[in-house]
Amino acid sequence: MKLLIAVVQHEDAVKAKSALVESGYRVTELHSTGGLLSRHNSTLLCGVEADQVDAAIEVLSNVCVGRTINLEHGHPLFAVHDKVHLGGAVVFVVDLERFVRI
Repeated sequence: MKLLIAVVQHEDAVKAKSALVESGYRVTELHSTGGLLSRHNSTLLCGVEADQVDAAIEVLSNVCVGRTINLEHGHPLFAVHDKVHLGGAVVFVVDLERFVRI
């Protein structure tokens, strides 16, 4: 069993969660905030069998898109860049010792 921890952009969270559920996965959504850019994200937790990892990541890759954002004056990176490209999602795959549904 594996735990997918997917940090997705706020703009893609509803689509990502819906796509996973429609594909038969159970998902828990946690609201989160990125450290460097302080943007709102959602962290999706999804327990899957080891042979389902690639399929679940494929579902996310179909709905989570990269985008370019303008940095606000005063942001520490603004001195170097006025725009940054954000990836569609970051997915961590973690081994689960035990999974219990109550």
